[in-house]
Amino acid sequence: MQPMSYRRRMVFFISFVLLFIVLIPVVLLYSLGYRLGKDLSIAKTGGIFISYGKAGASIYVDNVLKEQTSLFQRGKFLENMKAGDYNVRFDLDGYISWNKIITVEDAKVAEGYPYLIKKEISTTSILKYDGVIEEGEGIVNEDFAKADALFEAPTTTVSTKYKIKVHAPTSTIAYTGSSTTIVSAPTSTIIATKGDIQLLKTETSIDAYYTGDLNAAPFTFCLQKVCLNEIRLLATSSISHVEFLFNRNDVILYSTKDGIYVTEFDARSPRNTHKLINGNNLDFRTFDGTHIVVKDGTEYYNAEII
Repeated sequence: MQPMSYRRRMVFFISFVLLFIVLIPVVLLYSLGYRLGKDLSIAKTGGIFISYGKAGASIYVDNVLKEQTSLFQRGKFLENMKAGDYNVRFDLDGYISWNKIITVEDAKVAEGYPYLIKKEISTTSILKYDGVIEEGEGIVNEDFAKADALFEAPTTTVSTKYKIKVHAPTSTIAYTGSSTTIVSAPTSTIIATKGDIQLLKTETSIDAYYTGDLNAAPFTFCLQKVCLNEIRLLATSSISHVEFLFNRNDVILYSTKDGIYVTEFDARSPRNTHKLINGNNLDFRTFDGTHIVVKDGTEYYNAEII
């Protein structure tokens, strides 16, 4: 075999050097999270952080399985995602799926905080008496007495006059020239508080109200770079009782004439709302961080919902 000529070796050498010079920036940019956009521009990718504590859950993005949660990880970071809207679904066997349209922006991390409710809710009656003694008199069950006390406790409410605030970047057309707009709102009653979040009842609705700095507003109060301190949740006319869902400040339980429901306040769609328990004029109280005590007439029962 004849050795390659000097000229040919130089051609190969220069070709490889040029290829190296071209590829190194591409590989470096890719490793730093930059991708080629639809308009052929280079943009830094974003991501989605999904926070949840249960193991064995599956995270789908646009119906494609991306991650599964484990016992030692309380959240999953989906990285290297181009800017755009993604349909994120969170599945766990035995629980109702949670899904949300989440917008990813260049070089930013969006968040999702799923809440899961059991598909089949087990209930246990709370008997009034532990046993029977002389002449049919009963020994009152301690759990029944505790349940009775839950519903006898008065609900403290405070009337307040609040204002709806809107925060948006000055680059947003609708709010050019002003980063904060103040709009008068009707007198409301505070029916529950958890941290910086209040549940307010007006004549026509129940709202979630954020009392903190809008520059640090929870992601659930923000949509397309606009943050609100108020989200309208429900029409007041049909609601008899409202409480936060255990340790969550973005999910509530509420009762109506036909049952007990759960919903979230998140400015993004869809709003995950589910009917938990069927029944006429039921009342409830949260208890122990895992279940609710339901009152049906003069009877009580426990319902494990998470």
